Amino acid sequence: MSYLKIGWIGSGFIGQVGHLNLYEDINIAKITCLSELRAKLAKKVSIKNNIKNVYLNYEEMIDKENLDAVVLIVNRNHTAFHAEKILKKKLNLFTEKPQASTYQGAKNLVKIAKKNKLVYATGLMRRHDEGIKYAKKLINKFKKNNTLGNLIGADFFCFAGGDYCNIGNYISTNEPKFNETLCPRYPLWLKKKYGRYYEEFLNVYIHDLDLMSYVLDEKLNIKQLDYNPSKISNLLLNANNIPINFKWRKINANQWYEGFNIYFDKGSVDVKLNPAFLKNISSLVTINKYGKGGLINSQKLENFSFNWSFYNQHIDFLNSVKNKTTPISDCSKTIQSMRIVDEVFHIINQ
Repeated sequence: MSYLKIGWIGSGFIGQVGHLNLYEDINIAKITCLSELRAKLAKKVSIKNNIKNVYLNYEEMIDKENLDAVVLIVNRNHTAFHAEKILKKKLNLFTEKPQASTYQGAKNLVKIAKKNKLVYATGLMRRHDEGIKYAKKLINKFKKNNTLGNLIGADFFCFAGGDYCNIGNYISTNEPKFNETLCPRYPLWLKKKYGRYYEEFLNVYIHDLDLMSYVLDEKLNIKQLDYNPSKISNLLLNANNIPINFKWRKINANQWYEGFNIYFDKGSVDVKLNPAFLKNISSLVTINKYGKGGLINSQKLENFSFNWSFYNQHIDFLNSVKNKTTPISDCSKTIQSMRIVDEVFHIINQ
């Protein structure tokens, strides 16, 4: 059977547990080569994952190897720097999120990918959760058939604590990490005192911003921001005249609270997300239907699939490369969340 030939760049902790190890169970593609700056780690990871060709320089790798696509899982502030070179080589590309550290950087990469007619996707894996995909279908159905009345608003929330659970075996060495600055960590116009808040917001809460546009199929616009780094912050957005509230904060606990509620006149679709690294358990979806006397019924739907969303996103990317279709997390779609991050911090920066 023919398979897609994948070049892999980066094999650190997230690269292994969230991505590389999944390819043991993927039969439509084969990782034919690996590039890793740390020589000991490269050797150990290549042996474990049966990767034949190993490089310390990815530019040499993509010049020498005949590849169908590249997977790039590196330091998030290095992603855009390498992605630009890969896309200019006309190679299909999957990267971890965020696709860039700034909105301007993300727009540049999307422009290159479109020009070269490439499949270019980013790791916003919440889109690939089977519960969320089902909730999206329900919401679209209720918007069309008016079963629950008119769509009147939505709440999204994320109180981010610890989400590392069910972490599998991964290889580490005592080699130093490559920490040279290759991309701006935040926009040049942003005051330095807000830099770390920008990085946290972009890295963690971009999932929630992305889900707003994904499940509602609407363009988002900011209406109001109440930002408080020591308390709960609240962002009010508008999507085709539908108000959306987003509440967020980092919490000092080994817990993770994230989800959204889509409200109609006569009911709601509520989604409770699990920690990202809780493998093979999809989100919980609840359909509530109300009448004049209150709650008529509540239906809870869970365990849609035992496939992890991290796994699903790679299958979707690979099928898109194979069939020349648009992936669910296509960067030209997910860039809307980058725009909202940029606008949020323009307001904070005033």
